[in-house]
Parts: sequence; structure tokens; C-alpha cells
Amino acid sequence: MRVRIVYLALIAGLLSASTARAGEICAGPQDHVALTARLVQTELMVAALSCGTSHRYNNFVRKFQPILALQNRRMGQFFQRTYGGDGTRQTNDFVTRTANEISERSLGERTAFCASAAELFDQADQLPSQEFETFVRNYAMRTQPAIAVCQGGQNAGMTSTAAKSTRPKKNPPA
Repeated sequence: MRVRIVYLALIAGLLSASTARAGEICAGPQDHVALTARLVQTELMVAALSCGTSHRYNNFVRKFQPILALQNRRMGQFFQRTYGGDGTRQTNDFVTRTANEISERSLGERTAFCASAAELFDQADQLPSQEFETFVRNYAMRTQPAIAVCQGGQNAGMTSTAAKSTRPKKNPPA
């Protein structure tokens, strides 16, 4: 558990450093699910390679393929709305950094990483497809996700304090 929190804090730092100051980006509830779904998928993909569980990863992808595809589209749309013309690059950067950070963690703490991944695979194996979003939301609650869920009058993408940043595009006032 502690390892996931440290990992996601690193991802938050990487994402914030390449875009705007930390705490200035937030995602709407559906966007947040999409970003967290990518974290889950990437963690299991790295586990497939690092822990020798490719059969379990393949089963996960087959079982949730339509949902993963939808969440991937939503993630891309979030980055497009947030960064405009730079959205595709920001999406690719997020995916690459996520995979690199998880891979580094798996190399540094293989036993703990593989045990955590086995638990995640076990949970996914028992999960009905229609409960995937709940599963991802619960995962996010346990791991302190890298991008906060927008609160109150915040617009998804940026808070008003980030309006002066040159990287993300400005959202209209709420």
C-alpha cells in the first residue's frame, strides 16, 4: 500500500513538472476513472512482464477490453481538453511516465510489487465487468491518485490558479 502511494506521488510530481504547478490540474469524475484505469492497466502490464503473469494480464485485457478502450478514449479526451493541440503529446508523456515509474518500482521491490499485483489480479478476476468503474474508484481511493478530482466550481483540466500557465489551455469560467 505504502509503495503505491509513493509511486503515485512520483507520478503526480512528474505530471505536474511537465505541465503546471502541482495541485493545479484536476479531472472530472469520469476523467478521473479513465486516468486511474490506465494506472491499473499499466500496473498489471508491468506485472505481466516483471512477475511472469502474462497469462493473467491477457485474461484481464480480454475480460475488460471494451471498458479499457472506452477509458483510453476518455483519457485522451481529457488531455485534449486540458492541453489543446499538445494533448496527444501530454497523453503519451503520461502513459510513458506511468509505465517507466511502475517498471522502476517493480525492479526495486520485485517481491512486494509482484505480491501487490497478484492481489490486484485476484480482485479483477472476481470482478463482474459492470463493476469495473467501482473497482477503479476504490483503487484510486487506496492509492492517492496523481490527479485530483475537481471540487465545487472547478472546471476539469485546470483550476483558476493555473490560468496564467502557458502549457495547459485555459478553461472557461465556471
